[in-house]
Amino acid sequence: MLRLVRFAARSPARRSISYRALFDLALEAIMFLDAESGVVLDANPAACALYGYSPEELIGTSRLSRSRSEERVFDPIADLRAGGVTMRHFFMVDYRRDGSELYLEINASIVRHRGRELVLAFHRDTTQKTMMARKLAEAGGDWQLSIDSIQEAILLVESSGRVIRVNEMAANLMGDRPGSGERHLSDFGSAEPWRRASELVAFVAEHGSALSSQVDEVFSGATWDVAATPATSASGERRVILVMRDVTLMASMEASLRRSESMAEMGRLVSGVAHEVRNPLFTISATLDAFEKRMLASAVTLAEPYLLHLREAIERLSTLMRELLELGKPSLMQVSTESLLNPIGDAITDVAQLAAEKHVTIVNRVTPESARILMDRSKLAQALSNLLENAIHHSPAGEEILISAQRKQTMGQTWVLCSIEDRGAGFAEADLPRVFEPFFTKRKGGTGLGLPIVQRIIQHHGGRVIAENRTGGGACITVMIPHLVDGEEG
Repeated sequence: MLRLVRFAARSPARRSISYRALFDLALEAIMFLDAESGVVLDANPAACALYGYSPEELIGTSRLSRSRSEERVFDPIADLRAGGVTMRHFFMVDYRRDGSELYLEINASIVRHRGRELVLAFHRDTTQKTMMARKLAEAGGDWQLSIDSIQEAILLVESSGRVIRVNEMAANLMGDRPGSGERHLSDFGSAEPWRRASELVAFVAEHGSALSSQVDEVFSGATWDVAATPATSASGERRVILVMRDVTLMASMEASLRRSESMAEMGRLVSGVAHEVRNPLFTISATLDAFEKRMLASAVTLAEPYLLHLREAIERLSTLMRELLELGKPSLMQVSTESLLNPIGDAITDVAQLAAEKHVTIVNRVTPESARILMDRSKLAQALSNLLENAIHHSPAGEEILISAQRKQTMGQTWVLCSIEDRGAGFAEADLPRVFEPFFTKRKGGTGLGLPIVQRIIQHHGGRVIAENRTGGGACITVMIPHLVDGEEG
């Protein structure tokens, strides 16, 4: 059409009838404007109908000069001439005769007719399309606002794990912006709750049934409830809706309630044991001492193995009594500000004889420059002794136990992490959730109270204990204690 009009404008007068016919019959709104003033010189019926004016009313007005786009007011004719181009495509907002907004897509070009510069402008009405797009955007905004108000992380995910859309809570968890669809669940590695989310998405995508699970984030201590539900897009594509909810407070309260109930039972048990066992145990021990002296004085050696077994049994009962009393009594802290190296040294000294008997070497990689923490040195040394003793019992002869320390920023603060790693068989996966339960033990001769006592001491230091398996085999127990920043001791 544009080429025809250009051709007609340069053609002799005999073509004027064809030009007029094409111009008047065109379904698209067309105008000729003066390139200098921007005044309308001619307009076809479609242009008049578009604006709601008669030809006499429209001709002589300025329609493009100082036009308004959605972003700014601009002069498209000046832009066209200044740009040194012969054609310009742009969008603008104008008004009909009745005052209603008119959204236009315009193709404008410079043509020359009898030595005069004219602007040939084709107008396309995009008002309905623009209004529909705006309503869709508003609806999308309302939808996004609705899911952003939900205090749970919600993600729409493809079966492959690609994230299509997220709400604000999920975006914060991802460290991204709401609505992002350029991420994949695998981008977050093996960290929880993302690892469990990936597993659930794979399951739901394969089986088409909803599934939920609860998972603990090891270092932060957060507990997440993760649920995945199958969904289908309008085009029939299989997708998964992921909902992740932080239930740390609820899980912590439930765990605290269980511990309180357990400790209450423990208190009653300790009280009864203290009265019923302490005196008979002392009597048995004293009698055994006297009996042993008499037997040795009589040079009777056949009884030595039996005496040894009796002595070991009494020692086990005595150890159980001490641990029960330690677990059940109130903890009175005598705090001081010291290097972590000090209680570690005390603990290594405490277990040195046992390590030598088991032919296990303790390697201490904690440096004198280790961060200072607020501690009860004797109690912290006791906790570390329990961990070292446990590691020694589970280490094969000739192996090493490694002690290391580092700082880690998590949960909004800096922590000192002290890890004790052994090269034993490690924990059974099914046992990991229970290792801190009183009386739970898989070691022959163990009381099942060592790790609960450690947990209690570390909790009184404001920290937590993490039990896990090493990648290369063996167990790793990590103690987390808040780092003492210089100047905090006051």
